[in-house]
Amino acid sequence: MELSAKPTLMVGLAVIVVLTLVRRCWWQGGAALGVVILTTGGKEVLKSTLLPRPDLVGAPENLLDQGFPSGHTAIPAALTLAAALLASPRVRPYVAMVGVLWLACIAAASSAMGGHRPSEVVGAALLACACYGLATWLLPPAAVPGPTRTPRALPAIALTPALAVALASGARNDSLIRSSASAAAAFICAALVWYAAVGRPARTARRTRPARD
Repeated sequence: MELSAKPTLMVGLAVIVVLTLVRRCWWQGGAALGVVILTTGGKEVLKSTLLPRPDLVGAPENLLDQGFPSGHTAIPAALTLAAALLASPRVRPYVAMVGVLWLACIAAASSAMGGHRPSEVVGAALLACACYGLATWLLPPAAVPGPTRTPRALPAIALTPALAVALASGARNDSLIRSSASAAAAFICAALVWYAAVGRPARTARRTRPARD
């Protein structure tokens, strides 16, 4: 995972640029790039300066370095939300569905393998959602992603496989508690990103003024 993180980020940024050029959705493309750049840049700032990792008594050596929030989790979370910004309302839920499956796998594996604590993967998802919320808030009203009309069962259809992926990716042979904590953290990440991309109501015009009689 360490070797694939940067190439994945570069490929994701290239895809965003290509989609922006093809669809000519300049505002949404700029916002999508902003989400990815702010998330990945923000996690570096938080990790190195603002949020030192608390020292746990008896913690393994690999958990004593700076690691909040998880960079491995931040990348799929940010790229999923960026893709949601560029997707049409009809396609957005299915783009988000694929993204949260990927996110659940990476987040659970990062925690289960001992590279990150569960709080660090959840923190990465929260950071990505905050950057996504800021990006959509700054967009002009005409460029805000439209509301999605999804079947009532779609959240369950999307998040149930994400839970299964989290359980499989977070499984360990030596500790049921660590396996459960890793899976739970990964599922929380998937649910947060799903709600940000699809579940929450779309923002209406931020700069509009009430009509005068």
